[in-house]
Amino acid sequence: MKGLALGIFIAILMFQLGPANATDLKTAVIYKNEACGHCSPYLDKLLPVLAGFGYAPEIKDFINSPETRSEMAEVQGRFGVPLQYQGHMLTILDGKYLLEGHVPIAAVERLLKTPSEGPVILYQDSMGETETFFLIKDGNAIECAEDPNTPATLCNLASTRPSSFPDWALPLLIVAAPVLLIARYGF
Repeated sequence: MKGLALGIFIAILMFQLGPANATDLKTAVIYKNEACGHCSPYLDKLLPVLAGFGYAPEIKDFINSPETRSEMAEVQGRFGVPLQYQGHMLTILDGKYLLEGHVPIAAVERLLKTPSEGPVILYQDSMGETETFFLIKDGNAIECAEDPNTPATLCNLASTRPSSFPDWALPLLIVAAPVLLIARYGF
């Protein structure tokens, strides 16, 4: 019985620590064209949003660095971004969300509020303020418009998330697995 109580204590501790550690692992890299006059004002809006979601992006200039250009091309290749959708600025979040160009800030916020399993590629190469963007899926661009009256999905983004694995399942697994192992084998 002591083993079971200890197992429950450890499982509860893991459950409490698990989500905090998961949010600490947020990574962001922004590949920026130093010559882009519209990129800095866009980043002035994007960086506070990313900070609000726990990101502290590393910003890399790719124009003056062949190594960084190569790194950026590798990321775009890994995601399968067609050449015509490769923008002048690239943001990669958690290794699964790719923002090409100046994706509307509201779309970025919605993506981060309603996470997808990924990968997700959003594209907007327009330099000015716009509410439209594109979801790149299977090499095709699906035009999207950020509309606050629509449900919390981006275009067909909801279809990229498997419906067979509910949100509550992972915390249940984190708690149940140690309890079952300790109950079965003792501590």
